[in-house]
Amino acid sequence: MKEIKTICVVGGGSAGSLSALTLKRLLPGRRVISLRAPNIPVIGVGESTTAYLPQFLHGQLKLDRAQFYKEVQPSWKLGIRFVWGPQERDHFNYPFSFELSERVGTLRKRAAYYHLQLGGTTGLLGALMDDDTAPIVAENGRYGMIDLPFGYHIDNQRFLAYLEKQATAFGVENVIATMTGVEKTETGDITALQLDDDRRIEADLFVDCSGFRSLLLKEQMGAQFQSFSPPLRCDTAVLGDIPRDGTIRPYTSAETMECGWCWKIELPERVSVGYVHSSDYISLEDAKAELRRKTPDLTEELRVVRFPSGRFDRFWIGNVAAMGNASGFVEPLESTALHVICEQLVSLCGALLDSDYRIEAAAQADANRRFAATWDAIRDFLAVHYKFNTRSDSQFWQDCRADTQLGDAEDIVRLYQEIGPHTAMKSVIGQERIVQFEGYLALLMGQQVPTCAKSHFDAQDLKDWKDWQARIAALRKKAVPLRRALDVVSRPDWTWN
Repeated sequence: MKEIKTICVVGGGSAGSLSALTLKRLLPGRRVISLRAPNIPVIGVGESTTAYLPQFLHGQLKLDRAQFYKEVQPSWKLGIRFVWGPQERDHFNYPFSFELSERVGTLRKRAAYYHLQLGGTTGLLGALMDDDTAPIVAENGRYGMIDLPFGYHIDNQRFLAYLEKQATAFGVENVIATMTGVEKTETGDITALQLDDDRRIEADLFVDCSGFRSLLLKEQMGAQFQSFSPPLRCDTAVLGDIPRDGTIRPYTSAETMECGWCWKIELPERVSVGYVHSSDYISLEDAKAELRRKTPDLTEELRVVRFPSGRFDRFWIGNVAAMGNASGFVEPLESTALHVICEQLVSLCGALLDSDYRIEAAAQADANRRFAATWDAIRDFLAVHYKFNTRSDSQFWQDCRADTQLGDAEDIVRLYQEIGPHTAMKSVIGQERIVQFEGYLALLMGQQVPTCAKSHFDAQDLKDWKDWQARIAALRKKAVPLRRALDVVSRPDWTWN
């Protein structure tokens, strides 16, 4: 078991840049080389993240928040607004909080129980989403930040420029060239990459971030792709932008379309839009026309991305580990792409640190097992979105409701239907799933999946719920609009906690 001293990251983009920076930061003393081909176009969409990415960047990687905000100019994402579920309901919120699954204030039971029977607001984050405000409050001429989780909306090009600058500053070596071949041992490990300028890169570990081509994991190491279609039918996205209006909204929108769904990602200077659809149900031209009908202020230029939904059987084979699209991909309905990359990097780095920078078969197998479990859990969770969305009666959605298999989520949904938001759901969901109890509650309740749960509320329960509503109402009055909040935290006198 050779000690890993040199690591080569193959490919740029979010996966490559984030991988190079993370490996340099979390694996002390290792030489990290970033190999990027020249003139590879960047799609340039807005990226939407979970609440894990800010924790990863500023907690684990120790990247300065003030500098990040100055260079990347992110906007805050408090959750997802779903235009989804029953027609009679305008939307439901999926906030990045635990306001459904925890006992808050003086409530005897979880807020989910009260909301199911009494209605009302379950927590502050969802209220801020409805108000288009941020977790920044103004009181007596002073501003303060409420400790609530949030993700980012970020421009891809600014994000990449920032990551590459940080990686270089921490000592990552950059090589701009095209890989033309590989050199391997008799046992199949890669020893070096051949480049188009006659140079070679020798390394002990290669990290494949080459996107859907998967140049090393698939082409060289023979990983087998496992499709997620079905249950996930969508395979194409039409991308565009909307000019910014006056309001920056603190959420990603996911709106039901005839043959899929449309995202809106709120950036400070524009709104990124994408229609994710199935080419089996609608032509590309008809998809573009539908998107323009829904968003008449869409800019003229539209881009098209085709993608496979699925994962490889392993992300780490021999001395090759793949990140991002080179290892797996699902449509961004829950904004999990960057989240999974970060988790894979933590898994890889942890395995190497505990093994004194050597590849141990048992640790590698465990990392691959967790990788597969994570992707399969995301697949099953996305399937729940399609199974219970009743907003459209198009053939696409009829087929989704009739034929979508839920995998391991079947038991989770069944338990919710029988006993509602009960703590027993936690044991069925398990601890390794990327989506936990709160996420399932937000989705099942938001889509109004029927449940037999029925609670008896006495006078004290009703008073406590009323008091909780009043507490939320008082706080939301102090919150400021998102644009104003972003201006506040960019001031020289602002201090991050």
